Amino acid sequence: MSFEADHEFCQDLLTKQTSVLDYGCGSGQFLQLVGDRIGDGIGIDLDVRLVEKAASGNRFANVRYLHADTSANLPFENGRFDVIVAFGVLEHVGPEQPYIQEFHRLLRPGGSLVIAVPSMGPFRAFDIGNIKYNFPRLHRWFYYYIARQPGYYDRNFGTDAPMFGQFSRNATRHNHYSATDLVSLTASYFRMDRYVRYGLFFELIQFLEVVVCKPFGRSRVRLFAYLIEQDCKLLSPLGWANIVAVFRKQAMLVPRTS
Repeated sequence: MSFEADHEFCQDLLTKQTSVLDYGCGSGQFLQLVGDRIGDGIGIDLDVRLVEKAASGNRFANVRYLHADTSANLPFENGRFDVIVAFGVLEHVGPEQPYIQEFHRLLRPGGSLVIAVPSMGPFRAFDIGNIKYNFPRLHRWFYYYIARQPGYYDRNFGTDAPMFGQFSRNATRHNHYSATDLVSLTASYFRMDRYVRYGLFFELIQFLEVVVCKPFGRSRVRLFAYLIEQDCKLLSPLGWANIVAVFRKQAMLVPRTS
């Protein structure tokens, strides 16, 4: 995912009066990009290490980062936020509906939800997020004997780790979505306003990055960061790897009873 690309797509939603929730904030990049353009921002994440990193790099008095169990009801009142962004979240959590419902509760009437997820791109077979699910023994072997990082594997993927890498323990795969999938997931709570797809070789570049860098004890080199940056500039119809969409909150549709 590219926080810069996602930011560009939703910047028209942000003003000095906007209250923003960055749901699954990671190490806090998004709110640091927009902190001087919003009223206030809160970033939350399940991974306490990422929250600590985000807090230590925070440059804005109107931004704060919190550790929270994002699978449960969050400690905010109904309608607390004008905008919720969830970049690279839904594909990691397993069943999505509880999260969609919580987004609906937390947004003010007419508020905006911005979701960025992997799309149905042609190179999704190279998605490194699914190697651990499809080939768990190979995944463990790679970290133990090729990357020579058994401690990293145990901390992030072992049975005592709070998450399975970057994934909820409820997840069973790294999901990819079409625009139709997103409309179906959110239909009872939101109306899609617009979407765009970007990137084409995203999964392939990430796959090559892991294969090339991990055996040498590195997670990233400048070449691959540059390639991903350039790839994210490929927009629809060339872009197929990722999709970012803006939704408007609507009154919850109550199923009819016969």
